[in-house]
Amino acid sequence: MRSVMVPVKLDLNLTLTNLENDYDLIRALSAVVIEDLPALIRSLSEAFDSDDRDEIRLHAHTIKGLASNFSVEPLMRFTGILERDYKALSRREIGALVFEVESIQEATICAIRQAVETLP
Repeated sequence: MRSVMVPVKLDLNLTLTNLENDYDLIRALSAVVIEDLPALIRSLSEAFDSDDRDEIRLHAHTIKGLASNFSVEPLMRFTGILERDYKALSRREIGALVFEVESIQEATICAIRQAVETLP
């Protein structure tokens, strides 16, 4: 399966606003996202491999929730589609979305890490 690399974007200003400029909280939250995201994406892949649509929805929801703390796109979009349309999508469509999520994992983690490094 081929992927067109989509740039990762996040909105640190929105995160700062939502968390009332609590830099320590934002750093702690970023550490949780960076640490938990790989395992969650592995779990999403395993759910796809076993064709467990309820687990796909659950893991997509959890990943989207973590990503939403930093408004990380396209991760929020891909997992949002998986969460919302998990019953209607074909296995091939789900596989393509899971592949996209896997493909942007590293870039997402790097983007969060770089954004948080800019905090005072």
